[in-house]
Amino acid sequence: MEWERRLGGGGYLASVPFQVRYDDTTPSAYRLFLIWNPLYPTVLIYCRDSYREGVIRLGETTYRIAVIDEDTDGRYDDLSGGTLLIDLDQDGDLLTTMDSHERYMLDEPFNVNGTVYRVTTVAPDGSHIEIEVTDEWVAAKPPLEVGYPAPLFDGIDTNGREISLSSVRGSIVLLDFWASWCAPCIWELPTLKELAAEFADNGLVVLGINLDRSEGAFDQAIIEHVLTYPQIYDGIEGPIASLYRIAGIPMTYLIDRKGIIHGKGLRGEDLRQAIETLLSDSP
Repeated sequence: MEWERRLGGGGYLASVPFQVRYDDTTPSAYRLFLIWNPLYPTVLIYCRDSYREGVIRLGETTYRIAVIDEDTDGRYDDLSGGTLLIDLDQDGDLLTTMDSHERYMLDEPFNVNGTVYRVTTVAPDGSHIEIEVTDEWVAAKPPLEVGYPAPLFDGIDTNGREISLSSVRGSIVLLDFWASWCAPCIWELPTLKELAAEFADNGLVVLGINLDRSEGAFDQAIIEHVLTYPQIYDGIEGPIASLYRIAGIPMTYLIDRKGIIHGKGLRGEDLRQAIETLLSDSP
Protein backbone atom coordinates (compact mmCIF):
# COMPACT_ATOMS: atom_id res chain seq x y z
CA MET A 1 0.00 0.00 0.00
CA GLU A 2 1.23 3.49 -0.86
CA TRP A 3 0.06 6.76 0.65
CA GLU A 4 -1.89 8.70 -1.98
CA ARG A 5 -1.88 12.13 -0.46
CA ARG A 6 -0.30 14.16 2.31
CA LEU A 7 -2.81 15.96 4.51
CA GLY A 8 -2.56 19.20 6.42
CA GLY A 9 -0.85 18.66 9.77
CA GLY A 10 1.58 16.09 8.40
CA GLY A 11 -0.79 13.14 8.02
CA TYR A 12 -1.06 10.74 5.09
CA LEU A 13 -4.09 9.24 3.38
CA ALA A 14 -4.58 6.06 1.38
CA SER A 15 -7.67 4.29 0.08
CA VAL A 16 -8.11 0.54 0.37
CA PRO A 17 -10.68 -1.02 -1.99
CA PHE A 18 -12.41 -4.29 -1.11
CA GLN A 19 -14.78 -6.55 -2.94
CA VAL A 20 -17.77 -7.71 -0.91
CA ARG A 21 -20.04 -10.51 -2.16
CA TYR A 22 -23.69 -10.64 -1.14
CA ASP A 23 -25.15 -14.11 -1.60
CA ASP A 24 -24.67 -15.09 -5.27
CA THR A 25 -24.51 -11.57 -6.62
CA THR A 26 -21.64 -9.91 -8.45
CA PRO A 27 -19.05 -8.56 -5.98
CA SER A 28 -19.59 -4.93 -4.97
CA ALA A 29 -16.96 -2.31 -4.23
CA TYR A 30 -16.38 -1.32 -0.61
CA ARG A 31 -13.69 1.23 0.18
CA LEU A 32 -11.94 2.42 3.32
CA PHE A 33 -9.73 5.46 3.77
CA LEU A 34 -6.74 5.09 6.08
CA ILE A 35 -5.13 8.10 7.78
CA TRP A 36 -1.78 7.99 9.58
CA ASN A 37 0.26 10.74 11.20
CA PRO A 38 3.94 10.15 12.09
CA LEU A 39 3.42 12.25 15.21
CA TYR A 40 1.22 9.41 16.49
CA PRO A 41 2.88 6.37 14.90
CA THR A 42 0.82 3.77 16.79
CA VAL A 43 -2.54 5.25 15.72
CA LEU A 44 -4.19 4.37 12.40
CA ILE A 45 -7.53 6.01 11.66
CA TYR A 46 -9.92 4.54 9.14
CA CYS A 47 -12.99 6.12 7.56
CA ARG A 48 -15.53 4.24 5.49
CA ASP A 49 -16.68 5.46 2.11
CA SER A 50 -19.55 3.05 1.79
CA TYR A 51 -23.20 4.00 1.63
CA ARG A 52 -26.20 3.38 -0.56
CA GLU A 53 -28.36 6.20 -1.88
CA GLY A 54 -31.83 6.26 -3.40
CA VAL A 55 -35.35 7.66 -3.02
CA ILE A 56 -38.43 6.60 -1.09
CA ARG A 57 -42.02 7.82 -0.92
CA LEU A 58 -43.36 8.66 2.53
CA GLY A 59 -46.94 9.90 2.52
CA GLU A 60 -47.36 12.12 -0.52
CA THR A 61 -43.70 13.11 -0.81
CA THR A 62 -40.69 11.43 -2.37
CA TYR A 63 -37.48 11.91 -0.41
CA ARG A 64 -33.84 11.37 -1.23
CA ILE A 65 -32.35 8.94 1.32
CA ALA A 66 -29.08 7.19 2.09
CA VAL A 67 -28.13 4.19 4.24
CA ILE A 68 -24.69 4.11 5.90
CA ASP A 69 -22.94 0.96 7.11
CA GLU A 70 -21.90 2.25 10.54
CA ASP A 71 -20.34 -0.98 11.85
CA THR A 72 -18.16 -1.31 8.75
CA ASP A 73 -18.87 -4.99 8.17
CA GLY A 74 -19.69 -4.49 4.49
CA ARG A 75 -23.39 -5.24 4.99
CA TYR A 76 -26.40 -2.98 5.42
CA ASP A 77 -29.02 -5.32 6.91
CA ASP A 78 -28.01 -4.94 10.59
CA LEU A 79 -30.51 -2.35 11.79
CA SER A 80 -28.55 -1.79 15.00
CA GLY A 81 -25.40 -0.97 13.04
CA GLY A 82 -26.50 1.55 10.45
CA THR A 83 -27.72 5.08 9.84
CA LEU A 84 -30.59 6.40 7.73
CA LEU A 85 -30.41 9.88 6.20
CA ILE A 86 -33.55 11.56 4.82
CA ASP A 87 -33.56 14.87 2.95
CA LEU A 88 -36.49 16.19 4.95
CA ASP A 89 -36.11 19.81 3.93
CA GLN A 90 -35.87 18.83 0.24
CA ASP A 91 -32.78 20.99 -0.34
CA GLY A 92 -30.88 18.27 -2.16
CA ASP A 93 -28.36 17.76 0.64
CA LEU A 94 -28.28 15.05 3.31
CA LEU A 95 -27.17 16.60 6.58
CA THR A 96 -24.86 14.08 8.25
CA THR A 97 -23.85 15.86 11.49
CA MET A 98 -24.58 14.14 14.80
CA ASP A 99 -27.21 16.76 15.68
CA SER A 100 -28.86 16.58 12.25
CA HIS A 101 -32.65 16.49 12.03
CA GLU A 102 -32.19 14.33 8.92
CA ARG A 103 -30.14 11.58 10.62
CA TYR A 104 -31.59 8.48 12.34
CA MET A 105 -30.35 5.12 13.49
CA LEU A 106 -31.88 2.38 11.37
CA ASP A 107 -33.49 0.76 14.41
CA GLU A 108 -35.24 3.88 15.74
CA PRO A 109 -38.71 5.18 14.80
CA PHE A 110 -38.84 8.62 13.19
CA ASN A 111 -41.50 11.25 12.62
CA VAL A 112 -42.08 12.80 9.20
CA ASN A 113 -44.86 15.40 8.98
CA GLY A 114 -46.71 13.89 11.95
CA THR A 115 -46.54 10.26 10.84
CA VAL A 116 -44.16 7.88 12.59
CA TYR A 117 -42.27 5.32 10.54
CA ARG A 118 -39.86 2.48 11.26
CA VAL A 119 -37.39 0.65 9.02
CA THR A 120 -38.34 -3.03 8.84
CA THR A 121 -35.66 -4.45 6.54
CA VAL A 122 -32.65 -3.41 4.52
CA ALA A 123 -31.15 -5.65 1.83
CA PRO A 124 -27.67 -6.95 2.73
CA ASP A 125 -26.20 -5.06 -0.25
CA GLY A 126 -28.21 -1.93 0.52
CA SER A 127 -30.08 -2.16 -2.78
CA HIS A 128 -33.48 -1.59 -1.20
CA ILE A 129 -35.10 -0.65 2.08
CA GLU A 130 -38.59 -1.20 3.51
CA ILE A 131 -40.17 1.41 5.77
CA GLU A 132 -43.60 1.07 7.35
CA VAL A 133 -45.95 3.25 9.38
CA THR A 134 -45.90 2.34 13.08
CA ASP A 135 -48.21 3.00 16.03
CA GLU A 136 -45.19 4.09 18.10
CA TRP A 137 -44.92 7.80 18.82
CA VAL A 138 -41.85 9.99 18.73
CA ALA A 139 -41.73 13.73 18.22
CA ALA A 140 -40.22 15.12 15.05
CA LYS A 141 -36.63 16.30 15.34
CA PRO A 142 -36.54 20.10 15.13
CA PRO A 143 -33.85 21.50 12.82
CA LEU A 144 -30.90 22.98 14.70
CA GLU A 145 -29.21 24.77 11.81
CA VAL A 146 -28.58 28.48 11.40
CA GLY A 147 -31.70 30.18 10.08
CA TYR A 148 -34.18 27.88 11.84
CA PRO A 149 -36.19 28.72 14.99
CA ALA A 150 -34.48 27.68 18.21
CA PRO A 151 -36.49 24.91 19.95
CA LEU A 152 -38.37 26.21 22.98
CA PHE A 153 -37.78 24.87 26.50
CA ASP A 154 -38.19 25.84 30.12
CA GLY A 155 -36.38 25.04 33.36
CA ILE A 156 -35.63 26.21 36.88
CA ASP A 157 -32.61 28.44 37.49
CA THR A 158 -30.31 28.48 40.52
CA ASN A 159 -32.63 30.94 42.30
CA GLY A 160 -35.60 28.63 41.95
CA ARG A 161 -37.23 30.76 39.28
CA GLU A 162 -38.82 29.30 36.18
CA ILE A 163 -37.09 30.48 33.05
CA SER A 164 -38.03 29.70 29.47
CA LEU A 165 -36.65 30.53 26.07
CA SER A 166 -39.94 32.12 25.11
CA SER A 167 -39.77 34.43 28.15
CA VAL A 168 -36.61 36.08 26.81
CA ARG A 169 -37.91 36.51 23.25
CA GLY A 170 -36.90 39.99 22.10
CA SER A 171 -33.45 39.60 23.62
CA ILE A 172 -30.36 38.18 21.97
CA VAL A 173 -29.81 34.85 23.74
CA LEU A 174 -26.63 32.86 24.11
CA LEU A 175 -27.12 29.26 25.25
CA ASP A 176 -24.02 27.64 26.72
CA PHE A 177 -24.13 23.86 27.26
CA TRP A 178 -21.38 23.00 29.73
CA ALA A 179 -20.27 20.88 32.71
CA SER A 180 -17.71 21.36 35.47
CA TRP A 181 -15.80 18.19 34.44
CA CYS A 182 -15.27 19.61 30.94
CA ALA A 183 -11.96 21.52 30.84
CA PRO A 184 -12.72 23.41 27.58
CA CYS A 185 -16.05 24.47 29.12
CA ILE A 186 -14.27 25.93 32.13
CA TRP A 187 -11.78 27.74 29.90
CA GLU A 188 -14.70 29.46 28.17
CA LEU A 189 -16.40 30.66 31.37
CA PRO A 190 -14.36 33.89 31.74
CA THR A 191 -15.34 34.90 28.19
CA LEU A 192 -19.00 34.17 28.87
CA LYS A 193 -18.94 36.10 32.15
CA GLU A 194 -17.35 39.04 30.37
CA LEU A 195 -19.90 39.01 27.56
CA ALA A 196 -22.82 38.68 29.97
CA ALA A 197 -21.67 41.71 31.95
CA GLU A 198 -20.60 43.85 28.98
CA PHE A 199 -23.71 43.46 26.85
CA ALA A 200 -26.47 42.99 29.43
CA ASP A 201 -27.71 46.54 28.92
CA ASN A 202 -27.76 46.00 25.16
CA GLY A 203 -30.20 43.11 25.40
CA LEU A 204 -27.92 40.06 25.61
CA VAL A 205 -29.04 37.19 27.84
CA VAL A 206 -26.46 34.48 28.54
CA LEU A 207 -28.07 31.27 29.79
CA GLY A 208 -26.01 28.33 31.02
CA ILE A 209 -27.38 24.80 30.58
CA ASN A 210 -25.40 22.53 32.89
CA LEU A 211 -24.84 18.84 32.16
CA ASP A 212 -23.02 17.85 35.36
CA ARG A 213 -23.43 14.34 36.74
CA SER A 214 -24.91 15.65 40.00
CA GLU A 215 -26.62 18.81 41.11
CA GLY A 216 -24.10 19.08 43.93
CA ALA A 217 -21.23 19.33 41.45
CA PHE A 218 -23.19 21.97 39.56
CA ASP A 219 -23.83 24.03 42.71
CA GLN A 220 -20.16 23.84 43.66
CA ALA A 221 -19.09 24.99 40.19
CA ILE A 222 -21.45 27.98 40.33
CA ILE A 223 -19.80 29.11 43.57
CA GLU A 224 -16.23 28.29 42.55
CA HIS A 225 -16.42 30.16 39.24
CA VAL A 226 -18.67 32.98 40.53
CA LEU A 227 -21.30 32.59 37.83
CA THR A 228 -24.00 35.23 38.18
CA TYR A 229 -25.78 34.94 34.84
CA PRO A 230 -28.78 32.54 34.76
CA GLN A 231 -28.04 28.82 35.00
CA ILE A 232 -30.27 25.75 34.59
CA TYR A 233 -29.22 22.33 35.84
CA ASP A 234 -30.16 19.86 33.10
CA GLY A 235 -28.03 16.90 34.21
CA ILE A 236 -26.97 13.85 32.23
CA GLU A 237 -29.23 13.27 29.21
CA GLY A 238 -31.47 16.07 30.45
CA PRO A 239 -34.49 17.25 28.46
CA ILE A 240 -32.89 20.45 27.14
CA ALA A 241 -29.66 18.78 26.02
CA SER A 242 -31.74 15.99 24.45
CA LEU A 243 -33.91 18.53 22.63
CA TYR A 244 -30.78 20.18 21.22
CA ARG A 245 -29.17 16.79 20.56
CA ILE A 246 -25.95 17.78 22.29
CA ALA A 247 -23.20 15.34 21.27
CA GLY A 248 -20.25 17.22 22.79
CA ILE A 249 -19.55 20.19 25.02
CA PRO A 250 -18.92 23.06 25.22
CA MET A 251 -21.65 23.88 22.75
CA THR A 252 -23.19 27.30 22.18
CA TYR A 253 -26.24 28.55 20.32
CA LEU A 254 -26.60 32.24 19.53
CA ILE A 255 -30.26 33.19 19.01
CA ASP A 256 -31.50 36.49 17.61
CA ARG A 257 -34.34 38.65 18.91
CA LYS A 258 -36.88 36.78 16.78
CA GLY A 259 -35.87 33.40 18.19
CA ILE A 260 -33.88 32.31 15.12
CA ILE A 261 -30.56 30.49 15.42
CA HIS A 262 -27.86 32.90 14.26
CA GLY A 263 -24.77 30.86 15.14
CA LYS A 264 -23.73 27.60 16.80
CA GLY A 265 -20.53 26.20 18.25
CA LEU A 266 -18.96 29.67 18.47
CA ARG A 267 -16.22 30.44 21.00
CA GLY A 268 -13.83 33.20 21.96
CA GLU A 269 -13.39 36.06 19.50
CA ASP A 270 -15.69 34.44 16.93
CA LEU A 271 -18.48 34.46 19.51
CA ARG A 272 -17.84 38.07 20.47
CA GLN A 273 -17.88 39.21 16.84
CA ALA A 274 -21.14 37.35 16.17
CA ILE A 275 -22.79 38.99 19.19
CA GLU A 276 -21.54 42.44 18.19
CA THR A 277 -22.86 41.90 14.66
CA LEU A 278 -26.29 40.94 15.98
CA LEU A 279 -26.35 43.90 18.33
CA SER A 280 -25.38 46.33 15.57
CA ASP A 281 -28.07 44.92 13.29
CA SER A 282 -30.78 45.03 15.98
CA PRO A 283 -32.92 48.07 16.79
